[in-house]
Amino acid sequence: MLRPEAAASAEILRVVEAAVSNCVGRLVVGCSGGLDSTLLLWAVNHIAPNRVVAAHVNHNVHPDAFVWQRGVAAFAAERQIPFHTKTVDLSSTGNFELNARRARHAWLASLLNPGDVLLLAHHQNDQVETALLRLHQGRGAYGIPERRVVGEGELVRPLLTVPRSLIRSAAAEQGLSWVEDSANLDEHLDRVWLRRRVTPEFDTRDPGAISRIATVGRRELDREAAALDLARQLPEPLPLSSLPARVQVAAETVRWWLLARGAESPSTAVLSTWLLRVEGDSYGTRVLDLPVGKLIRYEAELYWARSGGVPSEARITTASGELQLEHGVLRWTSVDPRLGLMVRFDRGELKLQRGAGSTSARALLQSAVLPWERVRYPLICLDDSLRCVPGIASASSVIEESISFVTNRPVLRSQTGHDPSR
Repeated sequence: MLRPEAAASAEILRVVEAAVSNCVGRLVVGCSGGLDSTLLLWAVNHIAPNRVVAAHVNHNVHPDAFVWQRGVAAFAAERQIPFHTKTVDLSSTGNFELNARRARHAWLASLLNPGDVLLLAHHQNDQVETALLRLHQGRGAYGIPERRVVGEGELVRPLLTVPRSLIRSAAAEQGLSWVEDSANLDEHLDRVWLRRRVTPEFDTRDPGAISRIATVGRRELDREAAALDLARQLPEPLPLSSLPARVQVAAETVRWWLLARGAESPSTAVLSTWLLRVEGDSYGTRVLDLPVGKLIRYEAELYWARSGGVPSEARITTASGELQLEHGVLRWTSVDPRLGLMVRFDRGELKLQRGAGSTSARALLQSAVLPWERVRYPLICLDDSLRCVPGIASASSVIEESISFVTNRPVLRSQTGHDPSR
């Protein structure tokens, strides 16, 4: 029972309960041992003591890292909350904060079963700091999303509309103890500088400013969600002629087009420079390496070429079946498994015999398949004899009618509007 004077605690419980009311699974709370996550763990345990789970990631960087871990474990044990912990090894290269966040989120996501919710304790001040930090870095003013799918469950941040002052008041009402990370005092870090120097000035000058900035961050997220949804409706490949005339706007369109397809896009500035370089080539082929895959300009259209190696060979051992490939599905029906047909890849030297003549697999693929997809296009073989290139050519009508390759992206030039005979 809450004391009558525990108004801050009651408000926290109301907000958290509303955020998890539709959850049917476990409520996994990511708890660092700091003020915000400790209060969130207390609140979730108060609301749903039979479904709460505490999860702590030890980055093994701070000298007191294992002290913090033991503190969260003790807090959970005192309240009979199931406790999970993981010590992660972080790369010494690259962006440390980014690597730490990715490792933390990956492990937390791995704990979730279908129906579970991962709860993190980001609050209104974090929302404001994130929007200002991204604006300061020239990355936009979007904030932190309240919900998103993660692993087999959902990530929810129930405190995003709650100011830090209310969290501190509620923790004091409940007599909670927590750890203070000394890094939160280091004003050489931009986020800490914003927290200690900039946002207090907003609050002093206008107490409503923090709430309004947080609202802007949420609205920017909504705008980005709308842009992503619209980008999913753009065609693939993307004709260069369909892009806006102004190169910066064209680059932004391409950026969203890539993001909507699961690619990790470079910045608009990088894309603008690249588009300017290809602008003068009517049918030139140019490639921009992405963190995953490549952006390719080919015959006046843009493609995202997913990363992927050459698939392994496979034997057809059933009369009917299918082989799942990264770029499509190979299906066969009414095939005599005693023939010993093989699915092979990247064997351009093989010959397909048709009548009195023969054609190499390389020539057939060059006539019909996009260049970067040729090494992954399935070839149906009997020993070292090419019998079928599905959807392109076959040594017999029986095999041609029995085997098909259904792609999940543009692979054949005919799928892109190009004439395979060219």
